[in-house]
Amino acid sequence: TVSLTEGVHCGDQGPIYYPPDEISRDCTAWNHHPAVVNHPQLNGEGVSACDPVVVENQRVGVLFNTGFDGRLKHETWLDPIKLAKVDNRVLDAINNNQMVEVSTGIFLDVEDKAGEWHGEKYIGIARNIRPDHLAILPDTKGACSIADGAGLLRNSEELSYNDIRDQIGSLLKTPLANGETERYYCHVTDVYKSNAIYECRDKYYKVGYKVKNGKVSIVGEP
Repeated sequence: TVSLTEGVHCGDQGPIYYPPDEISRDCTAWNHHPAVVNHPQLNGEGVSACDPVVVENQRVGVLFNTGFDGRLKHETWLDPIKLAKVDNRVLDAINNNQMVEVSTGIFLDVEDKAGEWHGEKYIGIARNIRPDHLAILPDTKGACSIADGAGLLRNSEELSYNDIRDQIGSLLKTPLANGETERYYCHVTDVYKSNAIYECRDKYYKVGYKVKNGKVSIVGEP
């Protein structure tokens, strides 16, 4: 499972930027924390997944071998008997090798600092992330969603459009006309299945790309 990636994710506290140094700090603290179906609540309020009622009714597994390679990743060990009892849709998805949305149950401090990351505005920065649980979401979208690069049964070589955009942005560096080594930053505005649109020096370009083994390469001329 990939549960969290760098970026702006909009949860209960609004759009918050999650920097990689905060996501990766002491990430092994996630080990042995529970995996549950949906975020646990009691009387309409969010509670810890370690609550005995939650353990009985929603807990379906546990996390091991957490690491960070640009994404927060876990081995998610699930009990098929408990899954069949709690929500058989998750078990069906696993048997059909289909990704499922996930969401992190965390405590964190929010630095009151607004800004922008890759064109996405945020109102604060996540600090001091403390894990409680991983929620598997069979019918809702996570704040850090499959489109953002997260998900249960996420293939480590599969790239989200955000990943592709970042790699294309690194590859597209246009030299100055006079041949100097200085290069302009090109902003990727849209990504499609086989091509992307980017802006550079007040002009827009379309360029093809391909993905192999998790790496993006440019195809043809812009």
